[in-house]
Amino acid sequence: LGTDLRWNNKRLAQAPRHFVAIRAASPCYTSRMPPEAPGPPDLAALLIGVVALLVVTAMLAVYGGYTALLIYSPYDDEGYLMFTRQLFLEGRPLYTDVYAQYGPFYYAYYLLLHGPLGVPITHTATRVLTLVHWLLGSAACGALVYAHARSLFCAGLAFLLAAGQLLVMIYSAGHPQELVALLTPIALLAASTSRPAPVGQPPSAAGPLAAIALGYVAAALVLTKINVGGFFVAALAFAYLSCATPTRSNRIAFVAAAAGAIALPVLVMRGDAFPPSWAFPPAAAAALGILALAFAAFPRGSGGPLPHIFPCVGQ
Repeated sequence: LGTDLRWNNKRLAQAPRHFVAIRAASPCYTSRMPPEAPGPPDLAALLIGVVALLVVTAMLAVYGGYTALLIYSPYDDEGYLMFTRQLFLEGRPLYTDVYAQYGPFYYAYYLLLHGPLGVPITHTATRVLTLVHWLLGSAACGALVYAHARSLFCAGLAFLLAAGQLLVMIYSAGHPQELVALLTPIALLAASTSRPAPVGQPPSAAGPLAAIALGYVAAALVLTKINVGGFFVAALAFAYLSCATPTRSNRIAFVAAAAGAIALPVLVMRGDAFPPSWAFPPAAAAALGILALAFAAFPRGSGGPLPHIFPCVGQ
């Protein structure tokens, strides 16, 4: 209802109270409403929430450390990746002297960790790094939710859900998915730091800086795992087009981008490498999720619902 309301301020003042509440809660109109003064924080509740999050983090660290250090995955190629990083650290060029199946940013990142920062290339250090990436990536997901909900409970729930979903990367220590799991929520968190400027005021510098950060993350992901980078770039195009001026050409571009995004999971999972009974459920779930988002984010008047979720686009 809030997305389709088209009231100016005069009609809004004459509208019933419950419709005013609907419009105030609408993502498209949140930036146009006068901000409410925040009340005094409940320090006791805040302290309890922080302590609870720290306790949960410590418990996850203990469980993750046990899993990472004491469980061996016979199918994994952890040693091969450690060996390629060691050769790259010694100055051997990638893709000619060193066989590598991942992009150069992955090796440049670990060159920084193993070189100037002095992290040794050992199984223990590699698995501890994976544990740190797991916790930081999960915490970034929690911080992203807190940036929008301003609720420690919701942030803690997101932290736990992300930790559960990302736990699988502990079984494959040293792989680039730990870098991906950290960069992706940090990029969305950077986008959430900016807010659309009030009507009649110039935009702040946070929007362009967030867009620059998103560009750097997109480049890093493309140069780490090109399939992940392709999905991330498609998501950026999807978000920007959903917030563009709803002209005919922009709507056509959005439909084309949505069709490509919906087809991506199916194209990635097709072929003889994946059995259909195994590949179809995740591909169908991803495609249907993107379809639902495309329906909700189709550029209508007022730029669609995504400027509230992706605020730097509005600037």
